[in-house]
Amino acid sequence: PSIQAIETVAYINEAARKISKKFLPGSLTIILKKKPSVPEIVTSGFDTIAIRIPRHPIALQLLQRYGPLTATSANIHHKKTPCIIKDILIQLDAHIPVSLHDGRLDGVPSTIVDLSSKKPHIIRQGSVTEKEVLAVINNG
Repeated sequence: PSIQAIETVAYINEAARKISKKFLPGSLTIILKKKPSVPEIVTSGFDTIAIRIPRHPIALQLLQRYGPLTATSANIHHKKTPCIIKDILIQLDAHIPVSLHDGRLDGVPSTIVDLSSKKPHIIRQGSVTEKEVLAVINNG
């Protein structure tokens, strides 16, 4: 739910600190080096972790109450994200015993920026543009 919570699971660098202050909570996911306390199963054995602080009251309440949570996207990689829970569950084709339904999900996916190395790299363009991200990192 906060930059302080990010520091419990990842090594936050200056670029991450700048864009977190500007864009989080919001539609931005940052990739950072993970701390050893994060189990490898969470990151598929990678030494990085993708982190987001959503701008959603229910998600923020869960994060404040329980701390950092592991979650997957509501779609299969490279497939369009469905807008309603019924279609999400069909696309994922999995037994999901609990889901939170908060109405229709409309919007652009989050921008994903890899900040785990010296040079920022945009993995997925979303609602926050590369120009905005780089402006904050370089000037901000």
